[in-house]
Amino acid sequence: MSCSSHGKTNLQVCSIEEEYVFQYKGKRYECIGETREFDIRQFKFAIQDKQWTTVKNRIVNQLMWGPNIRIVK
Repeated sequence: MSCSSHGKTNLQVCSIEEEYVFQYKGKRYECIGETREFDIRQFKFAIQDKQWTTVKNRIVNQLMWGPNIRIVK
């Protein structure tokens, strides 16, 4: 498996760009897709506005259907 935004393998370190990171329920997620600027604004707005169902659905869908976000430690 490789890091979709950087093309690195699991054995290589893939850096985290903190400006594209958000936290939800104790997990940190990084927006990595081509539309990451838009995606991070949408996630941050939904979290600020307490739209928890929207946040949960977007996380599930983006992890399942596209390499738009990834879980980071």
